[in-house]
Amino acid sequence: MMTLPPERDLPGGDRMADEILAGVEPARPAPGRNRALLAVLVAAAAVVVVALVLVQLLWLGRETAPAEPSPSPVVSAEPGTVADLDGGNAATVSSAMVLESYPVQIAYVGEVCGPQASDAVWEHRVDDGQWTSEAATTPAQPQEATLRGCEPLELTPLGTFTDGTVVEFRVSLGEVEATWGPAPTQLVDPAPTPAPDPSPEASELASPATAPSPPATPQVVSPPPATRSAEPTSSGAQRPSGPVELTAEVGQTVSTRYFDVTVTELATDDSGLAWGAKVQVCYAAPHPEQNADATTRTSLDPWSFSVQDGEGPGTGPQWIKARDLPPSTRWSPGYATKLLKLGECNRGWVQVEPGNPDLFLPTLRYAPADFDDDVRWEFNG
Repeated sequence: MMTLPPERDLPGGDRMADEILAGVEPARPAPGRNRALLAVLVAAAAVVVVALVLVQLLWLGRETAPAEPSPSPVVSAEPGTVADLDGGNAATVSSAMVLESYPVQIAYVGEVCGPQASDAVWEHRVDDGQWTSEAATTPAQPQEATLRGCEPLELTPLGTFTDGTVVEFRVSLGEVEATWGPAPTQLVDPAPTPAPDPSPEASELASPATAPSPPATPQVVSPPPATRSAEPTSSGAQRPSGPVELTAEVGQTVSTRYFDVTVTELATDDSGLAWGAKVQVCYAAPHPEQNADATTRTSLDPWSFSVQDGEGPGTGPQWIKARDLPPSTRWSPGYATKLLKLGECNRGWVQVEPGNPDLFLPTLRYAPADFDDDVRWEFNG
């Protein structure tokens, strides 16, 4: 056997070794094995994350377990009792009015004072039943009420109830709750007895002071059904039985057979090109031609302005419906068509822009064709 000399003795041996080493690729794991290892690592990380989340949730749940609620202030008294609510606010049920004698419809006005007045939730329940909430509306209020920071919240009516019904009122503000009743609206209708036509004083609803019951449980006594001839208004007077024709003052509420109509402001622009009236129409007593869902339609149709050109021929003013005059958008919100349920109101600006500075200041008229009412307000009054 022939023996070769050591590598270092071969000519060019070092160069040959370098070339051999340079041509060798580094070893890498097989692709399939790499993917399997990655999947195992991802699964392990997911298990750890889920475990940490569960531990955190259990810990937070134990820390934030609600404490036993403290008892809410409860008032059970006549209307007019003030209840102190959260943050120095106060709420009052100032009246519990009967809108109809038989069956009875209940209305009340509450007032909430403080920055959270708009968050107050008013509710009522009948005969210890379920509490029901009604959307509160904020009517126009005098300046002194604004300075006090109070908001009157009006809800009318709460429903149609039979005689003997007991109704409770409740207001909630934040986590504080106050309750009035049931005494203020316990209704009693005695058995009918023959009687002559009552005088206006006799037909009015008995006040808590004259009702035959303790002060904490006033009763409302209605006349016999045979003597009822008209609906009471929101002020307690009897509603008219026919068309109403009068000239009203700004801020005066005019009660017609089925509606309470108020004009709270009359305005013109600086150039006399546009006229506006801030109005409120409330559905106050049901009429036989209301819709099947117990609603009635209110719109611009009954509203009109007297139009007379001061530079034109000597003709008298003409009544032109607001919907037929050029519209204006100077005041907001605008008065629009709205379906009302009993006790709800439609509010907004009846506004037009004739664009003629030579026109006399107008007279505003409310004259629904179906009921023949004619109520007017003078702009220059």
